[in-house]
Amino acid sequence: MMLEEGIENILNRHLRYRKLVRLSIREMGLELLAPDSNASTAVTSVIAPKNIGANAIRKVMLDDFNIALAGGQQSLEGSVFRIGHLGYVRELDLLSVLAALEMTLVKLGFDLELGLGVKKAQEILYEFI
Repeated sequence: MMLEEGIENILNRHLRYRKLVRLSIREMGLELLAPDSNASTAVTSVIAPKNIGANAIRKVMLDDFNIALAGGQQSLEGSVFRIGHLGYVRELDLLSVLAALEMTLVKLGFDLELGLGVKKAQEILYEFI
């Protein structure tokens, strides 16, 4: 599978995924843990709204949408959740995660207009088709 796609294409795809997730998260009004200059192409760490917390977000995502988000580690446990985008992940997988995250945030009381992050992700994807 990787040989078919080619290493350069794989690397470029993960760069696109990083951009897609980070810009979508910002559009939702959430804060990212890492600055753009240090952002990973494998995972995006998101700071959860303080009044909600990362564990509540992770629980709703898993219970309602069957989507597992990683938590923060050590001092970041409970305040950060992580969205993985390495390996066998495709564009529509990420759109689904972002849509579920928006619904989760609204359900938990975060002030967000549904669709903002997903729309941003779609705009980014459209650049590459």
